[in-house]
Amino acid sequence: MRSWTGRTSTASTTNRSNATGRTHRVSRGAGLGLALALVAGGGLTACGSDDDGDGAAGGGTGSGGGSGSGGAPAPSDLMLTDSASPAGYSWNDVAEVLGDDEQFDELREIADATVTDPAECATLSPTAVSVLMDLREHSDTTAAVEFLPHDERDPAVVQAMVSTDPEAFAVPDDLSVCESFTQENEADPGTPATTYQVSAEETEVIGAEGVQVITIVGDSQAPGGDEPTSLVVGTVGDIGFRVSASGIEEPRILMDIVDRQVDQIIEVTGDPDDAEESDESDE
Repeated sequence: MRSWTGRTSTASTTNRSNATGRTHRVSRGAGLGLALALVAGGGLTACGSDDDGDGAAGGGTGSGGGSGSGGAPAPSDLMLTDSASPAGYSWNDVAEVLGDDEQFDELREIADATVTDPAECATLSPTAVSVLMDLREHSDTTAAVEFLPHDERDPAVVQAMVSTDPEAFAVPDDLSVCESFTQENEADPGTPATTYQVSAEETEVIGAEGVQVITIVGDSQAPGGDEPTSLVVGTVGDIGFRVSASGIEEPRILMDIVDRQVDQIIEVTGDPDDAEESDESDE
């Protein structure tokens, strides 16, 4: 099984008892990996991807479909396809995890029981459940894909999300309030809260604005401890993106995916700088 920061990808068949002791099957197929954390003490478990392809042929649609709201591009058009897969990785469409209403009622209970303190730090440790809920409830604006290693023993997970809401992945303006924060599941009081330590720095990515690289390390009691997780968040025009990675041996993989994600957004929406120059000339 693939873990991220002590948490589990939702790839392939997803089975596990949730915090209330009930067992549910979410889906078979692709899953949500990396930047998706399991709720402390309960959530989703999954095995590796069934896709053994190299990601060189054929583009996937990504999760999130249909026309974007307000004339915005469809989220699926903004997502990376399997041709963007790093060498040795397979592409997965997170939308394949989405289940029926009854399953999401259970997921909502888990999401509602997850408490982050301070609350504004929750965006730095999104749970697998909360992300699936976002994809379910905001499919007209949000989409996600993940990349998993062909080697099932490799714990690496890389995940990319986009949203036509530029504030969807916004982090606190003052990240110092999240230098240390906790997350716990109130439905499972026997499981101790996880404490996270956070560091962040700004970086430049051509075509993107407000890009930050954020490193999160937790003190989970899970076997093997927590893998440090890196999040890269930013915007391209009015499109927000978040790319996350954990367990990767080559740090460049993360920034390569970021570059490709930004290029994909620009290819679909046009260069934001060109749009600004056009607006200025019209004035």
